[in-house]
Amino acid sequence: MQLKENKEFKELIPPISPEEYSSLEGSILAEGCRDPLIVWAETIVDGHNRYKICCQYNVNFKTKDITFEGEADAKIWIIKNQLSRRNISTADRIALNLKLKPLLSAEAKKRQGTRTDLGKNFPPDLAESREEIAELSHSSQGTVYKVEVILQKAPELMEKIRNNETSIDRAFKDITQEEKKEKVKEEFKQKGIDDFPKGKFQVIYADPPWEYDFSETQSREIENHYPTMKLKDIKELTDGKRTVQDLLSDDCVLFLWTTSPKLEEGLSVLNEWGFKYVTCAIWDKKVMGMGYYFRQQNEILLVGKRGNLPLPDPENRVSSIISAKRTEHSRKPEEVYEILEKMYPERTKIELFSRNGREGWTMWGNGINTPQL
Repeated sequence: MQLKENKEFKELIPPISPEEYSSLEGSILAEGCRDPLIVWAETIVDGHNRYKICCQYNVNFKTKDITFEGEADAKIWIIKNQLSRRNISTADRIALNLKLKPLLSAEAKKRQGTRTDLGKNFPPDLAESREEIAELSHSSQGTVYKVEVILQKAPELMEKIRNNETSIDRAFKDITQEEKKEKVKEEFKQKGIDDFPKGKFQVIYADPPWEYDFSETQSREIENHYPTMKLKDIKELTDGKRTVQDLLSDDCVLFLWTTSPKLEEGLSVLNEWGFKYVTCAIWDKKVMGMGYYFRQQNEILLVGKRGNLPLPDPENRVSSIISAKRTEHSRKPEEVYEILEKMYPERTKIELFSRNGREGWTMWGNGINTPQL
């Protein structure tokens, strides 16, 4: 029997994994096609994979006819049938409910009061709201929003989510990170500072925008304050033509900010940029912050050297504990500039990821911590 396939119907159905398809194929070859294919006017509405396998191996199959008033009615049935699957992912459940709501709303408006079989969860006077979708999908409004963004801007990521190659949070973060990078690139171009400055520098001061994997709540994510960078991008920092190494004098020193959770990554960046770790200072913020083991009240200023830049004079060597109350998010104490200027009064200085200008310094940044260009 030759059946028809409707592309729009088929696209409503989340694809099964290769493993699931292989298992279904094996079952049909061993036991035949046990469940009938559901058809409407000789068009498949449920059983596309079974139909494909049966046709490939000449396996007989049965059909069961179902009646709909139109394609919209058929689509509603298909989606609701998929939502009844036990192994459907959260992302697919949300995606299906997002497709279902406008269909039900349109049908309800068209047939006010004439339908009684739309289900208790979908009254005719549906109002479009993320809250309802979240409740129907057994999820949060924040997760619904993330899936909306993924479907709109990178629907190909749904397959990776489905196959556990990435998560909803990770896919959403990747999309928003790319958008932020593009925005900052444009800001850099408008300000004419998209390129690294010319010259070589003896004192390099940097506060990379580290990317963190976890956050207790969405509102506390670091990305809400400034665009972050992956470790690989920080290590390979470039303006597209030159790298950090092109900014370094043969003899120079690096002061690199990191945090306790990012200590290992900070040291790896220090080494990748061509420096050897020598010591560190601690910034006591005087205010507790976030933390999963200890509530963090400090940040770490790593010091690395390259070549043989002379050490600071003894009278310009200060305590390794810098006590200064934390101000706005990620902003470092102004005292650090003064410390470095006393240590190296005659040396050329550059700050990477700068927030402001400062006399005697070359700055690379646009007022916020910036992603790779």
